[in-house]
Amino acid sequence: MRLRLLDLGGVSGLRSQAVYHALGESISEGAMDTLAILHPTNPYVSLGFHRDLDTDVDTAFCRERGLPVYRRRVGGGTVYLDADQVFFQLILQERRARTSVANAYAEFLGPAAVAYWALGVPAELMGVNDLAVDGRKLSGTGMATIGNAVVVVGNVIRDLDHASMAGIMQLPDDTARTWVETSMRRWVTSIQGELGSKPSYARVATELVKAYAAWAGEPLVPGRLSDRELDQIRTTERRLESSEWLHREGYERPAAHAATPVRRVKIRAGRWDAFFDWASGDQPIRVYMSADGGVLEAIRFARIGGAADVDAPLRALEGSLPGTNGGAVDLAERLASTVPAADANRLAGLLAIAARPDG
Repeated sequence: MRLRLLDLGGVSGLRSQAVYHALGESISEGAMDTLAILHPTNPYVSLGFHRDLDTDVDTAFCRERGLPVYRRRVGGGTVYLDADQVFFQLILQERRARTSVANAYAEFLGPAAVAYWALGVPAELMGVNDLAVDGRKLSGTGMATIGNAVVVVGNVIRDLDHASMAGIMQLPDDTARTWVETSMRRWVTSIQGELGSKPSYARVATELVKAYAAWAGEPLVPGRLSDRELDQIRTTERRLESSEWLHREGYERPAAHAATPVRRVKIRAGRWDAFFDWASGDQPIRVYMSADGGVLEAIRFARIGGAADVDAPLRALEGSLPGTNGGAVDLAERLASTVPAADANRLAGLLAIAARPDG
């Protein structure tokens, strides 16, 4: 398989998104598939295709720190990206991915895992599309059809700014932000976090080239962006930084991405933090929780709008609920002896939404 290599080095955050969009839109039948390797020279926020800007992104935080926000045509959540992340972007003829999503990810991300091993971190595929080591996420990846191409994108994380990663997210309060940051520090890692040092961009690029050449079965073909591709990139940049595209004016999200009363944040495959408001009798309560594989792992109740602590029965639930399967029936049974029936059913339903292992 002939695979063109574009080692673009450092580019602006906007261009780091525009490259794979433009190459997907401009690929022609019979054109060589491409692997682009690059890193953004400035930090920014990338918003998933179906996500809502106002409910997903803390735009005030981003403005204060000069972080631009760009919506991508690949799904997934909101992510913070910076120069410590080396991007690999596969732009392939659509026929290359005529298989299941899981099989496509396994094939196309396999070389990235090999590169991580060469860099000293034994990465493995976790879930459908996370690269991880010992259950800790190492890479954010995604796949989409753009134009006549299948685009697979991911990153090798040399180092990670967990505080900014949590800071960009729209969350109900500072407690929720600390909750998410704590989860990320435990379950999202980097080469620096694993080894105590980080490789150079050139070293990462070299290992990615070796791994994808082995996958392709022949050396990669060094190339450069054509004038036509550069024109398409500039056009794409204008669209990506437009207010109309960012806000998706007139766009109706699919039912699977409809708003719910629960704010969920994916930490890594199968693991979610979630937050929602609920009432127990006349107590307005905010719930903070983590679930892994559909099982509640941690939960906290806090009274909204007052310094008083929650009642003793709710405090007791913080100790007894962890380990419970996140199904509504199981939860309702565990809550029945502590919370009035109507309140228990409502809480069980919300917890079940929050604990779902999928998106």
